[in-house]
Amino acid sequence: MNRKRLFYCLVALFCWALLASAQVTDSKKFHAVPKPLRDRLVARFNLYVEYERTRQGEKLWDLLSQGFIAAQRLTRDHYLQYRPNDVSLEFKPRTVIKSHMPGTVNVFEIHGVAKFQRGNQVLKANRFLEARLENDEWYFSDWLTIVE
Repeated sequence: MNRKRLFYCLVALFCWALLASAQVTDSKKFHAVPKPLRDRLVARFNLYVEYERTRQGEKLWDLLSQGFIAAQRLTRDHYLQYRPNDVSLEFKPRTVIKSHMPGTVNVFEIHGVAKFQRGNQVLKANRFLEARLENDEWYFSDWLTIVE
């Protein structure tokens, strides 16, 4: 195998490994979510993480919950124009809990550690995402930072 082909194979393997590290494959951390709803939440969450990692703002917008959009008074144009320049590298869920907000049904918080690049720095932060079942599908908030 020539060097050029080996290089491309290694790059492809690295990209595949990076993609795999961002995907949730074991839904045990999602045990707080009722079993009939869990697999679809994991699938939609993986889409959200992938769209964030690959900076696909239009597709991320389509995954935002109407509740979040209304609460933040967002428009598509504003959301896309003012997205942070941070490059998402990875998100590792630690726990999923049912929301404690009164009157909410099938609203969960996905807590974990985000790894992202800001300029030349690679940083980590505790973040969470709200997952909300709306019209029989899962939608999300934008990333929220946990302040301790």
